[in-house]
Amino acid sequence: MDVGLLNAAISGNDSFFEEIGGEDLNLEQVTRRGNSVLHVAAKSGKVQIMKKVLDLQPSLLYMENCKGNTALHIAASLGHFDMTKRLISCAKDQEAAVKNLLLRKKNLEKNTALHEAIRNDHYDIVELLIREDPELASFTNNVLESPLFLAVDRGFYKIALQIIETIPECSYMARNGMNALHAAVIHEQNNFLHKMLDKFSMAILQEANDYGWIPVHYAAYLGNVKVVELFLKKDSSLAYIKDKEGMYALHISARKGHVGVMRTLIRNCPETCELLDNKGRTALHLAVETGNKNAVKILLKELAFQDLINEQDKEGNTPLHLAAINGRYTILLMLADDRRVDKWAMNEEGMNTADIIRLDNRLLSSVKVCLVKLCIY
Repeated sequence: MDVGLLNAAISGNDSFFEEIGGEDLNLEQVTRRGNSVLHVAAKSGKVQIMKKVLDLQPSLLYMENCKGNTALHIAASLGHFDMTKRLISCAKDQEAAVKNLLLRKKNLEKNTALHEAIRNDHYDIVELLIREDPELASFTNNVLESPLFLAVDRGFYKIALQIIETIPECSYMARNGMNALHAAVIHEQNNFLHKMLDKFSMAILQEANDYGWIPVHYAAYLGNVKVVELFLKKDSSLAYIKDKEGMYALHISARKGHVGVMRTLIRNCPETCELLDNKGRTALHLAVETGNKNAVKILLKELAFQDLINEQDKEGNTPLHLAAINGRYTILLMLADDRRVDKWAMNEEGMNTADIIRLDNRLLSSVKVCLVKLCIY
């Protein structure tokens, strides 16, 4: 692009256009990244240059650079409100369909100007864009991120509220099969969760991402008791939905040692104790395997779990076997001390817990007390 033209667009020197004269200006010029003079004016926010350029060549309004961005994408992403408003006005001067064509134009990432404004937390521009075209809130980009998800995922809750409170219907889709509710749980925005549940149907609670996780799985993973209680109140069947590994909310909370969530799940859905993952493991297996002593204690005390203490997984391992295999010495002693635990249970390899201990020299030197408790030392 001609240096004089480029500098005039950057600096806002509209007299340059008058001095050269419209007929002698080559407005087809672009920079190395495919930016027209209108793109450059949008970057600098120089409204007067934008007006001069569009008076001379209106078609530049829809021109895309190497990333597929129009001048509107750039103005919205950089927070130039007046520039954004004027660009929309220029499109509005034409037919209504042409205005929407500009507003709905997608770049190479399939982001609209609304996506760009949200990504950069420009509330006033977001408000302007959805007022001009509410249907923009239903557009997703190439990784299926909706405007609502972007706002929630980035913690821009003022924008998120603007979307759900002013637009009757909007998308809540997100990348990796997630939705905006997953994101709200992950970011622990409990107040916003209520607004989302009021806005959308209860089906959103059962929507799983690419890993098979529904929102309650994330709440269980994070130990968020209030959210787990809220979700179960809305739909108690959530406790019986598994992820792709066959793990349920109780498994996930036991694995992380979140005893508050475990108690909530068992109190509201006692049958969840009987659920097995794809490896045939109970929640106790997971708690033992990861060394969460308090989670083990909770399960050993729960009446609904009494007949599952010696449950064997698909490899024949009881929780006691797993305590030995994973070197969980404290839990090994705890289980060995419990009269209900079957110390002689054999796994698929024909080994009991004492056999496993004897084969591990490091463990053997520190668990003689445990072997005594197992009555075999």
